[in-house]
Amino acid sequence: MALVLFTSHKERRRANRFLACLVLVFSLDMVVFYLDTVPSTPHALYFELLVWPRDFLYGVFFYFYVRELVSSHHYRLSGVQYLHFLPLLLHILLSWSIFLFGLNYSIEDASYFSSSFNTTFKWFQFVDWFQGDPESFIMVIHIAVYLFLVYRLLIQHRQCIKQHFSAIEKINLDWLILLTIGLSLLYFFWLISVFVNTELADQAESLVGCSLVLLIYIMGYCGLRQPLIFSRVDFTSIDNDSADDLLAVEASLGDVSEPVETKYKNSALSDDIIESLFFELEEKIKKEKFFLDNALSLARLAEKTNISTHYLSQVINAKTGGHFYDYINNYRIGFAQSLFQQLLKEGDLSTSVLDVALKSGFNSKSTFYAAFNKLVSMTPNQYKKTLLQIDSAKVNSAKANGDTSFP
Repeated sequence: MALVLFTSHKERRRANRFLACLVLVFSLDMVVFYLDTVPSTPHALYFELLVWPRDFLYGVFFYFYVRELVSSHHYRLSGVQYLHFLPLLLHILLSWSIFLFGLNYSIEDASYFSSSFNTTFKWFQFVDWFQGDPESFIMVIHIAVYLFLVYRLLIQHRQCIKQHFSAIEKINLDWLILLTIGLSLLYFFWLISVFVNTELADQAESLVGCSLVLLIYIMGYCGLRQPLIFSRVDFTSIDNDSADDLLAVEASLGDVSEPVETKYKNSALSDDIIESLFFELEEKIKKEKFFLDNALSLARLAEKTNISTHYLSQVINAKTGGHFYDYINNYRIGFAQSLFQQLLKEGDLSTSVLDVALKSGFNSKSTFYAAFNKLVSMTPNQYKKTLLQIDSAKVNSAKANGDTSFP
């Protein structure tokens, strides 16, 4: 799995490489788990000691993978980025120092040391103390911090793609959110097994370890199938004005958790300009029906309307109080309602809800149902039944009044 991730998908190679590293680390866990079930040998002990610091790689590689996957630009591992590996380095200095004196050393051997080795003895006292509760506590905090960072990235990502895309089914990373929740739950059970010394806890630790590895391999499989979310922009190949505009877009999306109404508080666009641009946008969308393009993005709409992506995003946010995703889907739902009404007038009852959804610009039935229910407060089928009931009521009322024009 790691080899496949290392060599696949050029456009996501960096993200897949981080995921491959994570798979390798958890594969080492499988090896250590196996070694713990068989009689110990010196080579096995040396191997376990060698890979001992791996605990401080789980969170780092997971975070790097998610960050690379959801970002519109590459993060270079330089400068402060290397601080992510500082806990790993400190653990290596502590744990690998045991190699200097062999694996048979223990605190009980202190009586064999002369006073000249007093400093060494104190160092091993510290190492022995550290590998107990302090190491477990630091590792718990370390993994918890990175899980929090991953959750924050995924939440921001869900908001960010709604600013850029009108169809998010394949890029919302729901599978990764579910796996992260699963990892967090397993992590919680692992904490119990670490700090509760019972036979049941030992069995739970083995089960949790195997489940963690299984989830990571599922993540690797899903990662291979995940399409590219953002195209990487080469700023050296575009002019300065375009680069400034793209940077402005990045800046506007810097804090996606910021309320829409205050996001552009200090914008250079006046209310009159926003009003004018929004009127122009509405006219073009109604005339050209851009929303019927099921792959419509903010960049594509900006190109069609000759409005910069930054201004377009700002105008939509300021006038609707929502995202680009909601703005376009509202038009699609309105079109779907009109289509349902038209089909009823034509007496066409054979056209399915899925056909209406696809003709309205949606990519899937589930997304259409969710958007329709959110805006209309009923499902598409309920809406069709309501239209039929209204139509039947009109026919019955007309017949009751002596109007014979109805069949």
